[in-house]
Amino acid sequence: MGSDARDDPRPFGDGMDKDVKSVASCLAMRIRNSNPEEIVTPKEKR
Repeated sequence: MGSDARDDPRPFGDGMDKDVKSVASCLAMRIRNSNPEEIVTPKEKR
């Protein structure tokens, strides 16, 4: 995981997908602790 980020001087370029996934996972864990129901099925509610 870190090898690609080191080779790419622009983390927001091709590696943006990886950054987004890592950030999304971190946010998801934090949000789950606060509102687990909303995170379990956010699409079904809409």
